[in-house]
Amino acid sequence: MPEISVNQSLLSMPAEDAKRYLALQHDLYSHCKTVLHDMEAGVAYEHHEVAKLKGLGDEALLESSSMTGGDEYDTPRRYTVEARVGGVILRVGADDDKDKALAWAAMLARDIGKDLYGTA
Repeated sequence: MPEISVNQSLLSMPAEDAKRYLALQHDLYSHCKTVLHDMEAGVAYEHHEVAKLKGLGDEALLESSSMTGGDEYDTPRRYTVEARVGGVILRVGADDDKDKALAWAAMLARDIGKDLYGTA
């Protein structure tokens, strides 16, 4: 596998809480698609999109975000995958590369399932 740069984190909680966490994340990004930031030099807008993913852990979300507000605050789209495997939430971000985020999250979800829960 080629070397890639990603950010990752894991959260462990009871499975029902993990389900609720993902539902809240989905609702947050679905209902708050644009967030206004008051910056010293002006205003910046943070734009969010979220989609449910199938076949990655027990359930998963793909979040994407970007910032606009003039050249000073404009950022490329960033991608983050949050997936639940039992009571574990894994979060993988690969900045502007959606495919890297998805590939790394799929590998982690598979390994977590195998190592913690004995699933393939």
